Amino acid sequence: MKKDELIPYLNKFITVILKNTSEHTGYVSNAKEIIEAEEEDVVLKLINGMFTEEVPISEIESIELPERENTVSIPTIELTDGYKNN
Repeated sequence: MKKDELIPYLNKFITVILKNTSEHTGYVSNAKEIIEAEEEDVVLKLINGMFTEEVPISEIESIELPERENTVSIPTIELTDGYKNN
C-alpha cells in the first residue's frame, strides 16, 4: 500500500490486513510522522488499549473499519447483601 492511500484512515480505528493475511487493529499513533514522511516505506504504529504494534506500510494489503461495540456506557453491577445499607 502507498502512504497516500493510508491518509484518509489516520484518525480512525482501523484493521489492517497484511500480505501474510495477519490482521492488526488499533488507532494510528504516528499520523503526523506518516504525513510528513519523504519515503514511501514508513512504519504504521497502531495502539489498542495498552497494546502497540508496528507494521510496515509496504506490507499492508487492505484496510477495514471494524465494527465496534458501544463502549461509552459503564457497566452497572447489582448490590449484593454484603454491601446494602442497613
